[in-house]
This record gives sequence, C-alpha cells and structure tokens, in this order.
Amino acid sequence: MLLREGRVWLRDVAGKETALTETSDAGYFTRFDDKTWALFMNDKQRRIVIYDAKTKALDTMSLGAMTAPFRVPGKRAVTFVAVEPFPAPEGEAAKTASPRKIYLRRLDLDTRQVTTLAEIPFATSGSHVWTSRGTLLMASGHTIYEWNPAHPEDWRKAIEIYHPELQGLTRIAISPRGDRIALVSTPSDEVIIRDSRATSNKALAAHNAAAFVQVLKDDVIVIAASGKLIQGRATVQAEIESRWKAQPDLVYIRTPTTIVISHSDPAASERGTWTGHATTPDGPADWRGEYQATWRKTVSNAGVPSWVIANELFVALDCTGSGCAGARPPTAR
Repeated sequence: MLLREGRVWLRDVAGKETALTETSDAGYFTRFDDKTWALFMNDKQRRIVIYDAKTKALDTMSLGAMTAPFRVPGKRAVTFVAVEPFPAPEGEAAKTASPRKIYLRRLDLDTRQVTTLAEIPFATSGSHVWTSRGTLLMASGHTIYEWNPAHPEDWRKAIEIYHPELQGLTRIAISPRGDRIALVSTPSDEVIIRDSRATSNKALAAHNAAAFVQVLKDDVIVIAASGKLIQGRATVQAEIESRWKAQPDLVYIRTPTTIVISHSDPAASERGTWTGHATTPDGPADWRGEYQATWRKTVSNAGVPSWVIANELFVALDCTGSGCAGARPPTAR
C-alpha cells in the first residue's frame, strides 16, 4: 500500500493499482481491517479521523495533530502527537500567548475515545514507535527517549548519538524482531550550511529577494565590499532590490572554501570567495573578493537544527572590465 495525491492505493506484483480510500487530502494512514482506517488529514485542521471504507464516512476524532497515527501493538488503537493551543494565536494575541505545548494522545477505535497520555517536555517532530515491551521511543535532536505508560511523566534518555550525520532525528522505525532501529535525520551541520549557501545563490540568480534573505537573522549585520554597513534583514532585502532595479543584470555568487563548526558555541565560521557581475554606464564589470560569515544555530520546534547568518564581511580584491573605471564595489553583498 502507498499514499499518493491524498488517497491510499494498493499496488499488486503485476503493477495494477486499486484505490483503497476515497479521500483527497490524507497525509498518513494506518489500516486495521478492510473497513476501518485511522488517517491523518493534511488539511488546515490537521485532523485525525476514522475512515469507513464501505460508507466512505470520515469521523473527526482530534484536531491539531503533528504526526501519523501509529498503531499500538496488539490493540485497536493508535497514538499520535498533537499541539495546543490549536490553531496558534495570531496578531496581538500571539505576543502574550504562552508557549504551545505538545501531547502524546491515544485514539481507541472501538470506543472512539481520545485520551491524553503525557505531555512531551522536549522539542520533537513527534514521530515515534512502540517496542515489544510496551514502551515507546521518540527522537529529539540527537537523543532517543523511551516512555513507559506506567510512568507517564518520565521520559528517559535511551541513547544520545553523537555522529555528525545524526544530529536532527525526525523519523524512527524498529524492526519486527526489535533488534534494529532505522532513523531519518537532517544532514550534518556543515552540509546544512553549504546547502543553505547554495540555495541563497540560486535566489540571487533568480532575483528573488524574499527567498534570498531567509537565510539571514532578523538583526543580521553585513559589511559590504564598499565598506557600507547594512543592518537588519529587511534593510538587506531593500538594498538588493534597489540594486537589481538599477542594474538588472547584477548577480553574485558566494563559494565557501572552509566551514568550521564551533565546539563551544552554537556557531560556525564560513570563509570563501565571491564574484559579482553588473553592467555600469562605462560597461561590464566583474568583481571578485573574499568573505567571512558567522552562522548561528538554533533548534526548531521539531528538535532539528537550523542555521542562519548573523554577520558577513565582504572584501573586494579585484575588478576586470571597462565598467570598473570609477566604479565602486557592490554595496549589497
């Protein structure tokens, strides 16, 4: 069985597919028998529903879910993780609202009752799996926690993993024998930074200022190659949009040469080279130089690492082309 375009399909060995659910926005599924399903609906309400395959009825059991419905071994029940309050406060209410909380909940299909099993005290995507001994495993960052229904307030650290490629665990599965665990993780910190820089370069090439500044902190400080100090993400966006308006062919490329992750702080140092091309009133100009950036690490509500640029310093080292005469280095980036 597989899920595609909001419905579950059955694919046989010959390649024939049959639709098993008449849905359009299911995101995850758990099947109990030919008739009964528990579905996570990928809609604004983020519903957990019971689906009747014969009547096509969808009965909403809970709102604000974060995860798939995971089957409880030996029971006609599923567990899932949900967030409260849901939906999140907006506008002025959001400024004074308390931090949202996440809960582990259980849906019993026969009684159609939803119960809260425990509050989850750490950042997590909520993905979890049940073990053969009746406990539950859930990941956060580089840690896997074990939870026992007999002690609902105790989330015990089962293992902490310090491999650089397993610092942002988002999915977890256990083998039928219970002797192996499969994990999904975000990449290493260096890979995240390099990928973010590549995405930033693509946004610059496409003249997409809104996408370009997503990698910057709100209070970022940039010292441009011209020596101009630019402070704040909104100011950087306005600056680059102004330059594009004046020089439609302006493009920059930043190429990292070294990235060093700090062992003492949630920070990283990036050094590299940059190039800039634009057509000035005197003709084309191609700048090149070096840059240094400081990245800061945060942890998202899903327990995975996220990196943003806190400050950047650009130095121009050379310019070629007839447009270099009397032209100053680029002011933005």
